[in-house]
Amino acid sequence: MHCVRKVNLLKNSWSALPVRQKVYVYITYQGQLLVFEHVDFPEAGIQVPGGTIEWREQPQEGAMREAKEESGLENLRLVQSLGCVDRDM
Repeated sequence: MHCVRKVNLLKNSWSALPVRQKVYVYITYQGQLLVFEHVDFPEAGIQVPGGTIEWREQPQEGAMREAKEESGLENLRLVQSLGCVDRDM
């Protein structure tokens, strides 16, 4: 999957924030969803693995990398891509 993004800049904006593509990964096993609390940022609440897609990385590659980095699990496989969403941050 390749996500195409449109960037809208505000008129008279003194700065433009860079656009970042993010991935979030839902890892399931025997009907259970892997969630965690970040030790250094407990105020963030319960999360699923995810993060920023790196330069020239496809969303699927970023999802698999983030899943491995944040879960420590090996031999994961991508079952389905759920799509792309644009959000103002």
